[in-house]
Amino acid sequence: MIELLDNIIDYAISRKATDIHLKANEYPTIRVNTQIELLDNTQKITKDMMIMIFSNFTQRNTIAQQFDKVGSVDCSYRNRAGYYRLNFYKSENGIALSLRILPRRIPNFDDLHLPASLKECVNYHSGLILLTGATSNGKSTTIASILDLINKTKKKHIITIEDPIEYHYDKGLSLVSQREIGTDCSSFAEALRSALRQDPDVILVGEMRDKETVEIALTAAETGHLVFSTLHTSSTSSTVERILSYFEANQQTLIASKLADHCKAIITQQLIPSKKGGMVPAVEVLTQIPSIQNLIREGKCHQIYSMIQISSKAGMQTLEEALVNLIRDGYIDEETAKARANNKTAFDSYMAGIKRR
Repeated sequence: MIELLDNIIDYAISRKATDIHLKANEYPTIRVNTQIELLDNTQKITKDMMIMIFSNFTQRNTIAQQFDKVGSVDCSYRNRAGYYRLNFYKSENGIALSLRILPRRIPNFDDLHLPASLKECVNYHSGLILLTGATSNGKSTTIASILDLINKTKKKHIITIEDPIEYHYDKGLSLVSQREIGTDCSSFAEALRSALRQDPDVILVGEMRDKETVEIALTAAETGHLVFSTLHTSSTSSTVERILSYFEANQQTLIASKLADHCKAIITQQLIPSKKGGMVPAVEVLTQIPSIQNLIREGKCHQIYSMIQISSKAGMQTLEEALVNLIRDGYIDEETAKARANNKTAFDSYMAGIKRR
């Protein structure tokens, strides 16, 4: 059955798909430029096929146990064509699979249409940098491109903690150590705690899922390490609110103070189909300046957006400003952009400014 999976992967790659979905008693589907396409020119996937495909990835007891306990499991796969992130899950018809196709090579930072200010992350020696956004919006790719730039230009020890490992780094000036949850370690918190004893300079924590991971990540940033991580939040201000929500009310003041002192940047991004082909990112950027630090420390998250609007000289931009810039540069149309905006009023204001020019 691995041969069947490989054949579907080959076809999906030829179509420049990003994802493959397999379910029992249905034709395979792929996602191309955000749209789902049915592969009805091939055979339907049966329950037995799904069980056989699944069995190839559950030879380790930890994976089978997790699947039985929570109903889903993540793992990675590599074949002749590249690397893939897999999520098996239980559905009404049995086992189903969602497979993400990862680029064979880490994209060059300059090819990703990211704000130039993000390159400054390479030069930080310590602190916390957060990449946020919904699933499948390029967070891992952005982080990988930044880490790869560090790897190529700095003599550092980079430790990545991932679930699962998504990108593999070529030999550079840095030493890169990669660990996978479920294979090399039991949890993000446990792996992050042990990473502090492994002489790291840079640490990637695949996701900050709980209070314990946040606490250890902040400790790592406090003690001179550069820490990257991700959250599923839709704006920079909601990211601060989400982190604080992990903690009891009597702890939030201390955590807000630590976040203000050590969070160097929060980057929120959306991937949008481009009229020029492929996908293009719309990126909101918050950087560490005294006025932002004061707002975080005082818990005034609702004022962060306004501060970003007036702080472009510090490399900041709102999501709405990024969307309008993409319209101006011919990547997306106004209707698509407005549908993606969090703040419709601000978007209209930016658009009015563009139209007056």
